[in-house]
Amino acid sequence: MRILAFLLTMTLLAGCIPDSDAVKLHDISLYGTGNDFNFTNSYFFGKAKTLEIGSEGQKEELLLSEDIVPDIMNISKSLSVNKMPYLQTKLNKLNIAPSVVSYIPLTTDLKLTTNEDVAEIAYFDGSKWFSLLDAATDGFNASITPNQRIGGLNGLGNLNNAESTMLMRYLEPKAPIVITVLKNHQPSKLAIDGLKEYKQTIFYVQNVIQTDNTAYIPPAETLVWDILAEGSNAVGSEEAEYQIIKDSNSLLNVWNRAYGNQLSVPPLPNVNFDKETIVAIFMGQKSTGGYALRLENIQIDENELFLDLEQIAPGEGAISTQAFSHPWMLIKILRGGLNLAWLRDPASQEIYGVAKP
Repeated sequence: MRILAFLLTMTLLAGCIPDSDAVKLHDISLYGTGNDFNFTNSYFFGKAKTLEIGSEGQKEELLLSEDIVPDIMNISKSLSVNKMPYLQTKLNKLNIAPSVVSYIPLTTDLKLTTNEDVAEIAYFDGSKWFSLLDAATDGFNASITPNQRIGGLNGLGNLNNAESTMLMRYLEPKAPIVITVLKNHQPSKLAIDGLKEYKQTIFYVQNVIQTDNTAYIPPAETLVWDILAEGSNAVGSEEAEYQIIKDSNSLLNVWNRAYGNQLSVPPLPNVNFDKETIVAIFMGQKSTGGYALRLENIQIDENELFLDLEQIAPGEGAISTQAFSHPWMLIKILRGGLNLAWLRDPASQEIYGVAKP
């Protein structure tokens, strides 16, 4: 029994002793559109030895040695393979780009579109490395703000520091460049016996970045505006009316209409129509009080105004005068030459009216 226990103990200890002859293999695959891509470099790490590659009857020897072979894609401490820095296998080009990055005019953001599920996407602008996304699903389409990627490409896919240093050395002269970690493309593994570990990291490289002029959405222009006057007892039609005022005579007409039910009309305000535009809003006749207009915001797109103007009605059970009312508002905008103003509900963003001269 003691002998059996001794043998069992020695077997367990042998399993814990590191295999000093073990070899690790890491395939780094680069797909792309240019001639500098579409290959897999197989890197061997460990102790120099001879391995066999291929199936039975067609095996060839791979002589792994510690010889240093100068090459831009050589990795520090990797073994040479038959006097070459790595074993290279050609890949067929992908028919569809897994990801496409475009410049957006007048901004540092980038537009990203994906055509399949992908893992992390990184970008090099010629100076620094940035992360665009940790992962994206097929059909992703949005603008992205790049975030600086500390450590360059270290940790991208299965890359360690030495491997990322090699890849940056190879890719950075081709800047600007985008590199995407692929999930759905797995080149065939090499048929090699005696490996302790076999890793694969697959990338797609985009080295031509176009500008997408359609991706730029200009920010809404900020306007200076003010409510020139407002009230609830205008003279006029039972229907709502909206008008752009571009001259003094038109302003006088709406001014007298707005104050027509008062004993006296306030003095007409001074307006410079070369630099200012007035929008007149008449809500129409209402059977009771409690109706009002509330202007929340004004935006401009090219030469068209968008007024976020809420039409307020008295709530159920609210106490209000039972006399007729006719709410109105005159809005002064510091911009001349405007010919169209869309009235928009602030909550739903639906257009419910338009003002014209």
